[in-house]
Amino acid sequence: MQQPQPEESLSTIPPLPGGSEEDKRRAEARRRVRLMTGQWFGDLQRHMAQHFDVVRERIVGKPDLSTNLLKSIARQLGVLYDCQPTIHHEEARSAEVATAVLEAAGWQALGTRVQRFAIAIRECLLRPTLTSKGLLLRVVTPDLVHAVASSDEPDVPVRVVEARVRSLRGRDRWLWDDLDIRDPAAPVYRVMLPRQEPAEPEDVTEEVLGGPMSGPAYPFRGADGALVLPYALYHAERTNELWSWGEDVEAVEGTLTDAVLWSWWLHNVRDAAWAQRWGLDVEPRGAGSAGAGRSRTSSVATDPSSVFLLRSSGDRASIGQWNPPIDPLTLGTALAEFEQRLLIHFGLSSSDVERTTGGPESGYAITLRRDSVREAQRRFAAQFERADRQLLRIVAALLRAVAGPVQMADDGYSIVYPGPPRSASETTAEIERMEMMIAHGLASRVDAYMAMHPGLLREQALTELERIAAENRLLGVMPGAPPPRSP
Repeated sequence: MQQPQPEESLSTIPPLPGGSEEDKRRAEARRRVRLMTGQWFGDLQRHMAQHFDVVRERIVGKPDLSTNLLKSIARQLGVLYDCQPTIHHEEARSAEVATAVLEAAGWQALGTRVQRFAIAIRECLLRPTLTSKGLLLRVVTPDLVHAVASSDEPDVPVRVVEARVRSLRGRDRWLWDDLDIRDPAAPVYRVMLPRQEPAEPEDVTEEVLGGPMSGPAYPFRGADGALVLPYALYHAERTNELWSWGEDVEAVEGTLTDAVLWSWWLHNVRDAAWAQRWGLDVEPRGAGSAGAGRSRTSSVATDPSSVFLLRSSGDRASIGQWNPPIDPLTLGTALAEFEQRLLIHFGLSSSDVERTTGGPESGYAITLRRDSVREAQRRFAAQFERADRQLLRIVAALLRAVAGPVQMADDGYSIVYPGPPRSASETTAEIERMEMMIAHGLASRVDAYMAMHPGLLREQALTELERIAAENRLLGVMPGAPPPRSP
């Protein structure tokens, strides 16, 4: 099989349009992607080299990857899709079709991944496509995309150029999917083969897609004929900007510094957490050397169970012992305080951390309080519902392009995100709080039901309560009465 040319190597993403500023944005996004996907060892090595000189870096040894604050916080906050979201529409059939199609495509699991990426990178995209096996949802990270925003909606793309691997001429290559709906009369969907500058990209649309897809052949349109761009863009926070890639860079840098410090902590536990012995007018036996030039060092491998052999170099030789130069617990507590400072860059504070009795919080054990996670979920819900409604509009357009008229509306959806289930203690506390408010005339049972089911509309809550009341009357159960015992 013919080997790919250097510019076509799949290990290197080819440049995208946009210039140097876009290159900076994609480089930062790519760094965050590496942090989220376990490929950040090189980033940590480079960060460690900025903190230590060559000799000390070698003494510290292999960097420790077990502390990744960015990924840990993103995973704990990314709970919007932990329970299956519920799609509502005034036309019940539309909601049923949308739910069935998205469930079959793994929307819930992929939604969790999209949210975690969006928290860490600030944005993430989802590209739906129809295959012979049904709907495919593909997660697209911002480092693979160049986009242009609408002038009316500056955080909504109207052109997307995505670098993706496709099969072309017998081998896998990096190609560009270029979709542009800025001109309603001349929409563009083409596949381009990037070339080294100054050569222009080659249009390979017909080879890859089987025919032209631009102009009248553009396939993604709403029921009213309006053009649809088949990318749903998810924002961690609505900023009226297409990308907010500079946001939370402090958290990214802090995550790398935190990992450097914990690598230093591990070195101290391993190499310096016992008493240091010293000798006067004695020479160690068996010393070895490592390195060369300025970085050359001499050392003797010891540990608390070894016998350290010395030879006298004078008449008044003496040996003594210093106390351990570092206390791992004290150093760990200091690092935990450093991590507490970093939480502010995630929109959190030290009060949002679940306290434990087993010792100070650390990067190995930071756990967010459940109520803090729920509050974050409420903040994320509006942004993600907006993007999920766009996803539904795209899916409707895809189904219509392939199967003709379908019983799925383009718009008018609402989505409820139940999030993680409450614990027994949380449920009891919430019921007691709502009962007190009802007793004082500050809330109704509809309010209580909505509080127990976040995101539910008032009409939906009322319908559910009427159903529950009717079933209770049928079964002879009075509200507040204990359940009947089994005979």
